[in-house]
Amino acid sequence: MNQTFDKNKLHLVKEKKVIFAVPGSKVYINRYYRNKPNSFLNISLTGQNCELMCRHCKALLLKDMIDINSRQNPESENLCENNRIIKILERYGSDNVKGLLISGGFDENGKLPLDDRILGEIKQTREKFGRNIRIFLHLGFTSPEVAKTVFRCRIDGVLVNVFSDRRVISEVYNLENCTPEMFYNNVKLLKESGLIVSPHLIIGLSDNSIAGEYKSLKAISKIGVNSVVFAIAKRITKHQEFKDLKIGACDIVNLYQYARELMPDTPIALGCAKPPGEEFEKAEIELLGRGINTIAFPSEKTIDFAIKNDIEYVFTEQCCAI
Repeated sequence: MNQTFDKNKLHLVKEKKVIFAVPGSKVYINRYYRNKPNSFLNISLTGQNCELMCRHCKALLLKDMIDINSRQNPESENLCENNRIIKILERYGSDNVKGLLISGGFDENGKLPLDDRILGEIKQTREKFGRNIRIFLHLGFTSPEVAKTVFRCRIDGVLVNVFSDRRVISEVYNLENCTPEMFYNNVKLLKESGLIVSPHLIIGLSDNSIAGEYKSLKAISKIGVNSVVFAIAKRITKHQEFKDLKIGACDIVNLYQYARELMPDTPIALGCAKPPGEEFEKAEIELLGRGINTIAFPSEKTIDFAIKNDIEYVFTEQCCAI
């Protein structure tokens, strides 16, 4: 697990193609591509409120999301009067929006508050727009009944975090009574409900060690998931108490290699959560050479490398997970 890679010798895989995910919830402009504002929307069911208040986020991520109960939603006879999601889509231009992620703050038990109203709105949104707009849901813990109802909404995928380090679960995520097995069983429950499931590994929360992420990969490989996303913990604002941990490019690449050995046919993505800088630019390039399936918001040097090495790529303004 502690092996290093030679930064001067990249190991190109035979199948050379990659997806560059650049959803329009974040500005992405360079000499290769310019994404469209609001082509992908992040919607919060709880506004800026979160009961869980994880140490590395403190609800800061919710500030950039669209509050589903925002009073900015227009009133119009052409809108489904009671469907908040459809009102948001109309406000941002439903012809422009290609996808959306529905999430929000979790309660003290690690659950996203879902009720019959929001589940009905999700289902109605799917029925109205079909597959023209992709719908993703970021869930915490759930029940068999809710999972089955979500499946009937015909969404495109469920994103869910997985942790194996007990200190992270207790001290970072404030879930003192939870165990790693509860996260594994949650993934299994969602899969058994027929949903497309993409576990997210939040790398770098455990005192500069990623041993927990290796355990998580081993557990989810036995379940069989639709994709895996590597998200790297970072400070969200310079005033935040949480400090970036010293996770380097080698750690990410070695973890990827382990995941690939366990799940040779499972798509793996480097997500949009990652610190800036040369170190993680190196990680992107090395992962690209090793055949990672998706990279969110790649650097220009990463794209340069793809072109130089004849790696086929395509930009998509969608979530990197599915």
